[in-house]
Amino acid sequence: MSATKPRPDQIAMDYIRAVRAAPTEDFRELLKIGGRDPRKDLRYHDWSDVSFAGDDLRKMDFTGSRLLNCDFTDALSAGARYGRTMIQRMGSEDGPQTDLRKANDWAA
Repeated sequence: MSATKPRPDQIAMDYIRAVRAAPTEDFRELLKIGGRDPRKDLRYHDWSDVSFAGDDLRKMDFTGSRLLNCDFTDALSAGARYGRTMIQRMGSEDGPQTDLRKANDWAA
């Protein structure tokens, strides 16, 4: 008899539990633990209000994502893709703002 193949929702819950139990807050490492590929699995998602401060975002693909009120201070972002992302709403100049130029290597 062969073993029963786990259902997709069971697999997802296993990844969620692993990420919650992870002894790190490093975004790249959490993606790895969660079974996500940073070159394709971040696209078109809402990452608003996430602090990426100091994280290694190099070559990650955020195409089409919402990045409202995110902190990129001292992040490494060379080669990251931000095409068609939403980083600010019109008329929302009050409060925290996403500033990709705060990344450590923005000019690189």
